[in-house]
Amino acid sequence: MPQMRASHWFLGWFLAAALLFPQATHAATYLITVIDARIAPHKANKRRWDGGFGKMTLPDVFVQLEIGGKRFKTLVAPNTLYPSWKTSWTIQSHGKERLYIKVMDKDLTDNDLIGEGDVMLEKVPAKLFFGQVLALRITVEKMPEPKKAHPVLPPPPRVPRRVEPPKAPKKQVEPAKPAKPAKQVEPAKPTKQVEPAKPAKPAKQVEPAKPAKQVEPAKPAKPAKQAAPPKATVTPKPPVAPKAPTSRPVAPPTSRKTK
Repeated sequence: MPQMRASHWFLGWFLAAALLFPQATHAATYLITVIDARIAPHKANKRRWDGGFGKMTLPDVFVQLEIGGKRFKTLVAPNTLYPSWKTSWTIQSHGKERLYIKVMDKDLTDNDLIGEGDVMLEKVPAKLFFGQVLALRITVEKMPEPKKAHPVLPPPPRVPRRVEPPKAPKKQVEPAKPAKPAKQVEPAKPTKQVEPAKPAKPAKQVEPAKPAKQVEPAKPAKPAKQAAPPKATVTPKPPVAPKAPTSRPVAPPTSRKTK
């Protein structure tokens, strides 16, 4: 029983939270865009929209949206029956809320209501019409949910790598060469017959030694010759002065020879 009561209490709390806080359970992002409209040329009572002449009688149109307690307003399109805005907003909604729309004519004193209506946010048609609004184009797009960002973890600490010594390059093993065919062994040649040894010659007889010659006695030495006495030296005479020339021829002087 206590287990059943606890489960019922949890289920009731979940349903109450879903009803009270629908946006928290099914909230999504929607893009609302007001494009353009077409307005009737007169009011419902057949009166002109504004006083004046020409285009001044046409309405100054703007659109006001309200959803989930939030209001959005476009700019004023002056003096036209075919206003165009192309204005967008993004909202957070669960899609089951109603979108309230008002199309107004801006005046100096008080704004005139052209038309108003409401529609489910997820079921907005391509064209709306209400009051004096002949056509109103509003688009609603559900935006894709953003991806959840994963927590960024700090990088792991770097572990210093062990530097291994460079390995010696491996030698490439050359393929084995094919073995050469073995040479054919020639048959052995017949050995020569060994001739018988010749008989040795008889040794020569040794002659007897001759008797030695007798040595002759030495001869007596000859007496030495006596030296000759030195020759006398001759002193040269002084030169004779030449005589005066005469008519007679003079014989040349004769020199005396020394013994």
